[in-house]
Amino acid sequence: TQEEGNEEGNTSLPDPAALVYCSAVITEALRLYPSLPGFVRTLTKPVKVGEGSEEYTLPIDTYTYMPFWLIHRDERNFERATDFLPERWVKKNSGGKWEERD
Repeated sequence: TQEEGNEEGNTSLPDPAALVYCSAVITEALRLYPSLPGFVRTLTKPVKVGEGSEEYTLPIDTYTYMPFWLIHRDERNFERATDFLPERWVKKNSGGKWEERD
């Protein structure tokens, strides 16, 4: 809520850091609709991927693509991955106010 205005008509707005649920809405919107669909990087050192018999080492100078759009919609990474749920980033405390999840 806004406080009463002063004689000049100015009002005090809430501290943006206190807008916890608003931040969660923005985070969730960017998860589902990232500003970039992904990005490309060139490896500067060898990287092991997979495990066990499926393990493979990607050599230096390998181009890699990180597809945010797909990663953020994968049920292995987010429960109900295609649903818009700002609550996945926040929770209500005992006083009923929103706070960031651990």
